[in-house]
Amino acid sequence: MPLCSQCYDHAAHVVWQWHAPELWRRFCIALQRELARRCGLSVAAFRRGCKIAYSKVVEFQARGVVHVHAPIRLDGPDGADDGAPDLPITTADLEEAVHAAAAKASLNAWPLAAGRRHRVPAAVGNPGGLSHDHRHSAA
Repeated sequence: MPLCSQCYDHAAHVVWQWHAPELWRRFCIALQRELARRCGLSVAAFRRGCKIAYSKVVEFQARGVVHVHAPIRLDGPDGADDGAPDLPITTADLEEAVHAAAAKASLNAWPLAAGRRHRVPAAVGNPGGLSHDHRHSAA
């Protein structure tokens, strides 16, 4: 379906494309701060106990705007081989933190995502947390 040249916000399209990498960087910073806050820790203390791992895939939608998929996982302080972090955080906390960080990530009033644009299904976990054999993850 062709875009309506009268209705489509071409300026926003261009601005989003240009600023998407910086918005992602700001999201990552906001996520780390939000998770630290939820654990009752400083960001430095959170970093000593947990490493945020993700695999980001950026694809173009039919209209040419980039769309980001990023499964996010929390590992122990030494990474993927270290097991789950020893912090008071659940999969639900990670999901809520992703939503909060996305809402905070903006650049000159251009938001990272608006409500229904981001979705955070849990890939692994249970409401009470995870065993040492699993990591907290949200996709």
